[in-house]
Amino acid sequence: MEPPLIGLIGIGVLFLLMFLGLPVGFAFLLVGFTGVGFLTTMGMGLSILGVSPYATAASYFFAVLPCFMLMGLLCGAAGLVTEVYRFFHTWFGHLRGGLAIATTGACAAYAGVTGETFSACAIMGKLSLPEMRKYKYDSKLATGTIAAGGTLGILIPPSGALILYGIITGTSIGKLFISGILPGILLAFLFMLVIYIQARLNPSLALPGPKFSWRERFSTLRGTLPILVLFILVIGGMYLGIFTPTEAGAVGAFLAFVIALIKRKLSKEGFITCLKDTMLTTGMIFVILIGAMVFNYFIVMSGLSTELANFIAVFAVSPYLVFTFAVVILLILGALMDEPPMILLTMPILFPIVTQVGFDPVWFGVTSTLLCTAGLILPPVGMNVFIVAGVADVPLFDVYRGILPFFLAILACIALLTIFPQIALFLPNLMK
Repeated sequence: MEPPLIGLIGIGVLFLLMFLGLPVGFAFLLVGFTGVGFLTTMGMGLSILGVSPYATAASYFFAVLPCFMLMGLLCGAAGLVTEVYRFFHTWFGHLRGGLAIATTGACAAYAGVTGETFSACAIMGKLSLPEMRKYKYDSKLATGTIAAGGTLGILIPPSGALILYGIITGTSIGKLFISGILPGILLAFLFMLVIYIQARLNPSLALPGPKFSWRERFSTLRGTLPILVLFILVIGGMYLGIFTPTEAGAVGAFLAFVIALIKRKLSKEGFITCLKDTMLTTGMIFVILIGAMVFNYFIVMSGLSTELANFIAVFAVSPYLVFTFAVVILLILGALMDEPPMILLTMPILFPIVTQVGFDPVWFGVTSTLLCTAGLILPPVGMNVFIVAGVADVPLFDVYRGILPFFLAILACIALLTIFPQIALFLPNLMK
């Protein structure tokens, strides 16, 4: 058989193994090792299997993952999201749909210092859902807002999805982080716009919340300072070239630790829990990452990406047709699996093709991450939907109905980024 055909068969076997329940990292390892052995020799496969795990786990560059994870967990332990939600609640809660808008704003701010999605859904479900129910918000709008707002952690830095994209494609993680800022703000604005339009068209969906005095509003500014300081120092340090991404993660984790101590929200047991959760999550992702590296050797040796790129070049296929194909693939896979395996599986194949037809790798990283956000709310997986449905104790169908307008907002954001790529590239191009 031709090597590219072996590559396609390997991808099919990989999906079959994942469907049968084999953990993603081990499925990557097994298919990658077997494929390399089939294309070359078993000795070569064993050699890669021996070198790749250590080379991946011992890399200083990959330490960026646990650093930002620890930073996010410490921010959660410090209760920063509660202060931020209070700020948005007092300033926007009195508007029609204002409580849902406040929830989206709090999710965006929380994403800016944690990069978390699932915890954002759980925390905001407990914080904002009772308040929205108190003011007779429609259940579909309330739950859809929380599920959609949680996806912002995938895009707004520090984003784990952008880190994995940078690792697997060799793209600057610092530039990817900076490139996610404006699209993240744009997506949050589009979510708020969706809420406002729905509330205006059907006022019964979202009654106005309480109106606070100007003194009460300004008093909430103090609670937002820790998040602002953390975001400016970490992301600003990378933007100005003071920190590498790994150093920024370490500085951010230390600052989050100091903030938690100052706020007296971090006990000894809580700190140990943060460390344990960081180690467990890092271990899980590194198993997937190591397996993906071995699988990448197989894909490169098969020449599958090269053959696809040559096919596109020979037939002069439109770059936007290629991008549309990538969008469809990522949407389908995003609905079937979580973002780490999706990125690690698709990028070795799609990245060379998309960049060869002229798209910027940083821009493609942002749009790919946007498609990951869609995957978090699409059936049949849609983990954010499952979390919100569990917290809110409502039928899954209601949450999926509420999420539809926000999914359309994600597609609109991708369209705007395609028409105006400078939304994502303007800030990275100014980096030192």
